[in-house]
Amino acid sequence: MLLAMVIGALSLLGGVLAMAMIPGPAWLAVELPLYLVVAWLAGRREVQRRALRP
Repeated sequence: MLLAMVIGALSLLGGVLAMAMIPGPAWLAVELPLYLVVAWLAGRREVQRRALRP
């Protein structure tokens, strides 16, 4: 779970830097918080998958 959140945070950092350097539409900033949400969901799913493994 920690690794998934670290990867999500790094992706968020890259997204913020890209938004700062590359001019684009403001609505694209809506997707930035989704990086952490998707990373959390992926980490949670992997933890559950490993719990079911015999």
